[in-house]
Amino acid sequence: MGLPTFDEVAGNGFATIDAYLGFQRAAVAAARREMEEVGTAFWERLSEAERAQFASAAGEPADVEGAWRRVFWLYAIGGKARAPFEVGIRPEMASTLMAALGPLRLPVELPQEVDRWWRALLERCRGRIAAYVGERVVGAGKRLAAEEVLPAAGSGFDSRRGDLEGDGLEGDERVGRRRGRGKRRASGAEVRRVQGAEERVVAAHRELDHQFSELGPVCGVCTRETGGCCSLTVPLLFREPDFRLLALGGAVVPSPLAETQGQCPFLGPMGCRLPSERRPLICRSFLCDTAEAALAERIGVVRDEIEELTAARSRLG
Repeated sequence: MGLPTFDEVAGNGFATIDAYLGFQRAAVAAARREMEEVGTAFWERLSEAERAQFASAAGEPADVEGAWRRVFWLYAIGGKARAPFEVGIRPEMASTLMAALGPLRLPVELPQEVDRWWRALLERCRGRIAAYVGERVVGAGKRLAAEEVLPAAGSGFDSRRGDLEGDGLEGDERVGRRRGRGKRRASGAEVRRVQGAEERVVAAHRELDHQFSELGPVCGVCTRETGGCCSLTVPLLFREPDFRLLALGGAVVPSPLAETQGQCPFLGPMGCRLPSERRPLICRSFLCDTAEAALAERIGVVRDEIEELTAARSRLG
């Protein structure tokens, strides 16, 4: 089969959630076209009696071959419509069509093959997102060095994680880039502002670590059962102050782990692998209802610390 590879799908340089969703739609559409071709070839091999049997079991649809292509796609994605895999037929009709496939002996390996393709594609997406964040952290470090907030050499960030010479980012990747930063040297007051903001951010993170100390089991159960809030696309919500904070700490962006397949590329078996004192704001500020309930006795203090973190982060530039 010719299911599309990551490199063959348009828009694989995504750097925003909207662009990622566009890439995802393009990948699914290409896979569906391929499955419909495979399904058509299978239909042509059926006997007249088998085609008539399917049509009868399917309720004699006006467009029998069209119904066949839709249900073949449904079969290929595991027999159930789910985002981002849509079928375009009502659930009750989908059940009828799937039942009509019963005696036709479709290739049993097909759903597994599509599932493997999708998992492999998501892993490439995770790699792409991790690389993008790494490039942005390197870029932030270079800008901080140009402003002389960081020393030009030996600042700690790993330039091997990306090459941003002359910006280095194209298309979507320019989203979120502050314009006009250039290579202007920062004044002493600006350097002190950034350094003071960094100290306040780190202090707020440490206080939140203390406040969140009992959330580990709560978040762990949620992650195991639902995937949690550390979704694959969360890093596409990171912004320039987040990248600057990581660069100021000399953080090296980790590569995705197989153990947390399909989730945030920076999630590990024991939680987030980014430095806890320098995590992006979105990773600290979002509290689900379950987390808020677990923090009920000190939720006011937690919200105050998140506000302090937000205010300090805004002064990183």
